[in-house]
Amino acid sequence: MLSTINLEPFFDQIDQKNWTILPFETSFALEILSMAQQHYSQGLFQSAHTANDHTGTIRNDQTFWLDQNNMTENPVNIKIFKILDRILSELKSYYRISLDHSECHFAHYQAGCFYKKHSDQAAKNNKRFFSFVIYLNENWLEENGGRLVGYDLNDREIFNILPQIGQMIIFKSDIIHEVLISNRSRWSLTGWFRTS
Repeated sequence: MLSTINLEPFFDQIDQKNWTILPFETSFALEILSMAQQHYSQGLFQSAHTANDHTGTIRNDQTFWLDQNNMTENPVNIKIFKILDRILSELKSYYRISLDHSECHFAHYQAGCFYKKHSDQAAKNNKRFFSFVIYLNENWLEENGGRLVGYDLNDREIFNILPQIGQMIIFKSDIIHEVLISNRSRWSLTGWFRTS
């Protein structure tokens, strides 16, 4: 379980190549997926957009934000933030930086949805230090698309991840990345470790 494994070797990988993949317990990922789908069926997801794009040309997925304070009665939510708090604490110690909280949302990509190249650390909001994605998709095949692709400053691929359940990718938030067009319903929990 992610809450008990030694994280330092994974942080070493981030230090060396700016990203890593942590193992994530499939049974818990399925619990998270069930919670996401429940919120989706209740109509709580909203169309996502960036600050400069309200037309859906940069992204066209749907999101639902989790609130650590307002969902404390939900055991799945409590467990999510317990794991995130542990990772944040150890990232803060490893890098000796003043991270003070995490934020996250469910992301749902219907068939045909995408998120074009972008950075999570905008010039006007550079308080996100590390981005993460926990994948919630069982039996994801190559033809399903929806890969997460990251690029270096020379536009060369540095990661290309199939969004299969059982993994959590963490990468530095200034990395340019994109979600390729998904050909089936794609679910994730996406977020950031950041300062206020």
